Amino acid sequence: MDANNQGFGGSMQGFAGSAQSFAGSNQVASEIRAVDEIVHALKVTMSETACQPSLDSLNCVKHGAEFLEDHLRRLFRLEEDHGLLEILLYIHPEFAHEVVRLQQEHEVIRSEAHRLVLQLENACRPSDAELHDILEHLRLLIIKIVNHEHHETAVLVESVNRDEGGEG
Repeated sequence: MDANNQGFGGSMQGFAGSAQSFAGSNQVASEIRAVDEIVHALKVTMSETACQPSLDSLNCVKHGAEFLEDHLRRLFRLEEDHGLLEILLYIHPEFAHEVVRLQQEHEVIRSEAHRLVLQLENACRPSDAELHDILEHLRLLIIKIVNHEHHETAVLVESVNRDEGGEG
């Protein structure tokens, strides 16, 4: 199943369990759930906005994108500064390359989320073409987030498998 059809929560729920076992933090799991819910709401709002564009629906997309940016910033900060990636490196220094890649993905996603929010703030009465560009940007951002979480989950699963003497 590709990222367009894959439920964001599917990968996120596995990641939430791994995050708690690594960092012992309910904050990470809470932020993951928040991102999951925001992404779901944005998908619905994007669909409605594409079918019946209005200033109200555009404002809903804008607020959703702002919430998403906020929660992504918090989630990535928790992962980077408060445990998950740090603990992974401590336990498995051989994952240094993967941790760097995950941090780079965080930067790209943070940057694109911020750019989208700015684009939405500047779109008072967008043309159909501008609205299409905004919704496409958001759709691609969601795909990047889902792909990132799949990557992060795969790294965590591999590290757990190594701890348990499994494949890896």
